[in-house]
Amino acid sequence: MNNYTKNQLEYWHDKKHGKRRTPDHPIVKLYVCSKIEFICTLIELGKNILDVGAGNGYFSKHFNDIVPTTAIDYSSVMLKENPVPDKKVMDACLLDLPDKSFDTVFCHAVLHHIAPSDQPKVIQEMSRVARRQIVIIEPNRNNPIMAAFGILKKEERESLKFSKNYLKKLVENSGISVTYACSYGLLTPNRMPIPKCVLPVFKFFERPLPLGVTNIIIARVS
Repeated sequence: MNNYTKNQLEYWHDKKHGKRRTPDHPIVKLYVCSKIEFICTLIELGKNILDVGAGNGYFSKHFNDIVPTTAIDYSSVMLKENPVPDKKVMDACLLDLPDKSFDTVFCHAVLHHIAPSDQPKVIQEMSRVARRQIVIIEPNRNNPIMAAFGILKKEERESLKFSKNYLKKLVENSGISVTYACSYGLLTPNRMPIPKCVLPVFKFFERPLPLGVTNIIIARVS
């Protein structure tokens, strides 16, 4: 195990991650549901979803309100807080799941926490277990807030590579055809201190933006 992977494992198994905002926190809910609604204008989710690196369920919970969703994560601390009933501790680099077992395979803010040499493995595993498409969301290093976050927090340092074009190329180099790519929104879900009264303002900006805080990639599997 390389040092990068070891440090990430230690970080995500820290008990402090059991005290994050919940999926129903107003900021988290706006951050997540705006993206799910947008994604649903571009693709049909199908009959089931796999949420890779699901953590405490920011996306899992809201996907599961629409389509049965299976959540996996290598952190039992994080997964314990995930509210979906179907959840499993699993390594994203080696998914213990049959080929083409989910219509949509999704991951949010996972790849930049994976050692660079293993990132293609994760994408290929996602593609292997997907019947229709994979959807990947990663931080946008071209957004000043996300760039500062990547510089200041060592566990986020790998995110400094993740422009929209870098993420698109990473997926395409794994042999998967990208059908849509954009940068999106201004919200970050974890610690952004926003009063509820100003959330409607941020809601206006939860849409494709040139310097959005996240990059969204949709790729069709064969």
